[in-house]
Amino acid sequence: NIAFVAIEAFYGWRVNSLALLADAGHNLGDAAGLVLAWGGALAGKLRPDQRYTYGWKRASIVASGTRTAAFSSGFSSGSIRRASCEVSSSMGIPHPLHPSTKSS
Repeated sequence: NIAFVAIEAFYGWRVNSLALLADAGHNLGDAAGLVLAWGGALAGKLRPDQRYTYGWKRASIVASGTRTAAFSSGFSSGSIRRASCEVSSSMGIPHPLHPSTKSS
């Protein structure tokens, strides 16, 4: 997943494609969520000790809450703001039509 994100982001940047960059960011968020879930699942298998007498059974719930808080607060709002600015700035610029597409 990370290799695909890197390739997609590189080519999105090279061809100036906001769609490819946005998809790379989305996929990066998905990969980060998978890593958090995997870490929570592994931590849930740890045995109880003196400090954590019930073990780490709720680590997956904490990982899920962490992902939700992180992505809904920081990443999403910044991405939406940047995409909105990009769209609004490009809408005011008229693009010339190719001669074969002009109607008479």
